[in-house]
Amino acid sequence: MAKKTTLNSIKQEIKHLEGKHRELDKIIQHNESDSSPQTWHILKSLKKKKLAIKDRIASLKSSLSHSEE
Repeated sequence: MAKKTTLNSIKQEIKHLEGKHRELDKIIQHNESDSSPQTWHILKSLKKKKLAIKDRIASLKSSLSHSEE
């Protein structure tokens, strides 16, 4: 039972992170045409966050696939 709960919590976290990833992607796309230095720094930070989220999703999916075997 505990294993199933853990798997469900991992799946929920993946869904949550995928949503955050989509939100960041929309924000980045919406603001990429603005070439001001301030926007550039913000976009750079958002892209780093997006990449970190993508890496976390990949890690969780990997652990999920190993757990289900």
